[in-house]
Amino acid sequence: YEEEYGYPRWPDEMKDPAYFRKVLQEMRVDPRSNPLLGRSMDDPEYWDEAARAPWAQILLKKEQYWTDRRNIWLEQYNNIVRKNRGREELADLLEASPNKVKRLTAPILKYNNIVRK
Repeated sequence: YEEEYGYPRWPDEMKDPAYFRKVLQEMRVDPRSNPLLGRSMDDPEYWDEAARAPWAQILLKKEQYWTDRRNIWLEQYNNIVRKNRGREELADLLEASPNKVKRLTAPILKYNNIVRK
């Protein structure tokens, strides 16, 4: 799905469960591979170090991808709501208009105006 839909990709070595077993084992015992070993979560640099982990960077990219997608969806939804409000106002104005205007506009109103970017 990553290539097909343009999702951020996981590196191939991180797809192997043995990779994470090995890395997590090293992080439990080796302070060179885990600068957080022995630090408290209240330490000011704890979360900065945690964000430097390779998988944390990939997770942040994936989260940013979905945040961007959500923003696009919200923008599209807001456009739809705004256009629907305009249609409602137009329908109210047409209801109050004389029959002559209704007869003139009825053939036009059956068409949808679709704008593609």
